[in-house]
Amino acid sequence: IKIFIGTAVANLFTIIRTFMIVRHLNPETYGVWNLFTILLSYSIWCEFGVLSGMDKMVPFFRGQSRDDEAFQTRNVAFTSLIIIYALLTGIILLAAFIPLYPFSREILLGLKLLAVIAFLAAMQNFYLTVARAEKKFGIISITSGLFAIFVVVALFFLYKTVQNKLH
Repeated sequence: IKIFIGTAVANLFTIIRTFMIVRHLNPETYGVWNLFTILLSYSIWCEFGVLSGMDKMVPFFRGQSRDDEAFQTRNVAFTSLIIIYALLTGIILLAAFIPLYPFSREILLGLKLLAVIAFLAAMQNFYLTVARAEKKFGIISITSGLFAIFVVVALFFLYKTVQNKLH
């Protein structure tokens, strides 16, 4: 039942997010939103297979009662992801704070938010992979629902911030 509730909450807030985006974004900002959505999707794949390897090796080690090696695998994966996404976040923030092209304030704000969201999404993917490897599917469902709520709340505050800066 946890999985159903988590999935239902995630889907409900995805619908709410869609209505918010359609209602509050003009065609130009909607295009920017889609660009950032694509960039965020690509940023998730910058982990060079670390999560896939962890997803296979942790259950393998657990199945052989080699818990120390499973724990070590998880730690190496976490450290690798921190390094990879710290570099990615730094590059995105560098592009936002030292732009090579005169972007609008909204795009620069979007880049800054993209950097933070990409890092948080990487950490979420890590912990979801750990939960899947440890067969804790209820946690995955709850996390998905909470993340969907977080995105809607973040969009609301972003919209209010941009509106206040424009007026």
